[in-house]
Amino acid sequence: KSYNLTRKKMGKCMTPLPKQIQKEDIMPSLSKAIEEFLEHLAVIRGCTEHTVKAYRRDLEKFKFFLALL
Repeated sequence: KSYNLTRKKMGKCMTPLPKQIQKEDIMPSLSKAIEEFLEHLAVIRGCTEHTVKAYRRDLEKFKFFLALL
């Protein structure tokens, strides 16, 4: 699917981030947080490999969606 969202359709949701915080600054932190969460699932909660892979897939899709905003 293509998510071609315009400012008119999204309204206030498309407000740009403040200059001191840009997507390029957030993405590495988000990637690190995702990896730490996946490690927590595997090590602390004892989730199966399939569960961790499913979470990884969903979180990577979400990260891709955020990059489009």
